[in-house]
Amino acid sequence: MRHWLAVDKEVWEGRALAEGARERRFEDRVVERLRALPDGAVEASVQRPHRLVASVRPERALEVCRLLKDMGFDHLSCVTCVDYEAELELVYLLWSYTEGCLIELRSRISGEEPRAPSLTPLWPGAEFHEREAYDMFGVRFEGCPNLRRVLLPEEWRVFPLRKSFKIESVHERRKRLVAERARAAGARAEATASAPPPGGSGGGAAQ
Repeated sequence: MRHWLAVDKEVWEGRALAEGARERRFEDRVVERLRALPDGAVEASVQRPHRLVASVRPERALEVCRLLKDMGFDHLSCVTCVDYEAELELVYLLWSYTEGCLIELRSRISGEEPRAPSLTPLWPGAEFHEREAYDMFGVRFEGCPNLRRVLLPEEWRVFPLRKSFKIESVHERRKRLVAERARAAGARAEATASAPPPGGSGGGAAQ
């Protein structure tokens, strides 16, 4: 007679295999759908169980996200950005509650005039993610109903998470101010030296 522990182990292993097969089927189905989109709009792969990675052209991002939402990725958990200077890479994290699966969707955009379609038609909560990406990186999300800064003052014209943004240390600021004062003093001295003497070079007083 087989020991009950051996039977119990087989049952649990069978359940684990069945669950793994179900998960793989879902992940493979998502990858197949994405790869089947026309014009090679998406490159997708299974990174590990419960995790997918895909790259999409920016003009197709809204279309692909709509497809993913229809397939069960019902939660947009994050929209962030990576600065490669010449380009920015938008990173969307989409989560499926029913399948317990996460997909990381990446999209490269221009670093000079970063623009991307807004995802607010699909997930209204995307507005706050997009506002933060605009605030920190300067990405303009076309169609976002309230694209304004969420952390920094509206009058700022800098984006502090861009690599082009430099933080000035106290020592650097002191050196800069000293150099600016020295240049200003030199300019004043030069202007004084080149100015004509008081009274000019006219003739003497009338007799």
